[in-house]
Amino acid sequence: MTGPGPCPPERASETTKLLNRVLREGHPPTLREEYPLVFREENAQNNRVVIEDGRVMSHAAFLPVDFQVDGFDLKLGLIGSVATHPDAQGRGHGSAVLTACEEGIRDLGGSVAILWSEDDRFYSARGYVRAGLEDLFVIPTGLLRRRNDRSGVRPAKPTDVHALTEIHGTLRARAIRPPHDWKALLGIPRMDTLVFERDGQVVAYACCGKGADFENVVHEWAGPTEEALDLVLEHALRGGRDEIVLLSPPYTGRIRRVLRERGIPAHRGALGMMKIVDARAFAEQINQFFATANTPAGEIEPRPDGTFRVTSAAGVEEMDSAQLLHTVFGSEDEEPEEGRGIQGLPIPLYLRGLDSV
Repeated sequence: MTGPGPCPPERASETTKLLNRVLREGHPPTLREEYPLVFREENAQNNRVVIEDGRVMSHAAFLPVDFQVDGFDLKLGLIGSVATHPDAQGRGHGSAVLTACEEGIRDLGGSVAILWSEDDRFYSARGYVRAGLEDLFVIPTGLLRRRNDRSGVRPAKPTDVHALTEIHGTLRARAIRPPHDWKALLGIPRMDTLVFERDGQVVAYACCGKGADFENVVHEWAGPTEEALDLVLEHALRGGRDEIVLLSPPYTGRIRRVLRERGIPAHRGALGMMKIVDARAFAEQINQFFATANTPAGEIEPRPDGTFRVTSAAGVEEMDSAQLLHTVFGSEDEEPEEGRGIQGLPIPLYLRGLDSV
């Protein structure tokens, strides 16, 4: 057995077949196209594989991400495409490639690993906890008002990448996404991206679907609320749908109010599964957040036993990594205070649909 280590270039095709077999059974084999940032050449060194008896038996990949909230920078690593061949289950290969990704994230300066999975048990046993916050709205099409002038709604074009970059850049909590990333992302199969154009300028966008994921789900949007809702309605109408799902950061109070007025409640859930992979780097980055946000005095200090000493205006508290992640990024089991935002915790971390890997 060799690995876990970077995927040799000559093994790329074999690895793709493994991923499509395990993760895309019953769907078109589009995994590399669905996640162009993960599988592009610049990120090839961040794929990890185990090779056994001359065959690729397990794979995982990570994508380093710089996240920003109002001038506060947080280095993250997103993990995905975790798959083990059916003939190699139970041998620890999945744990090995996962750990190798965590080490890679740490080596590149990342402090937290984030992933998404429908089966929490495997990852919970390896130190991951559900943390962060996301709102989900199930919207009956009939409750979205059709405005008179909808002439500005149209499909996105490759020439819109700079406009999309600019709009996305206005979000106060976002992963950094330059134009060349947008160019790659717009080519994802089975994803429809609509824009709202006013006076020749794109002012809003909304993405629905993403390969085999997010069917009938608007998983990313940005721009003024009413224009964004126009795009959500257009997605529903074009798909002939009676209802459509909208994912949203929990800190966008205006869209929550507008939808609540129409009888559409928000369903609160976790953003994803998280694990601190570098305790000291995480503490340093969050302490920098306290300084940047001009919050009441706060400090996080990692301890040798894996816990953290948290000092704040409320006093001193000992926390384990799960408690600290819930405190810093929020927990689906606790309702965050309205309006806390950058002035306190939780930090409004939010990764959108095009960030997922």
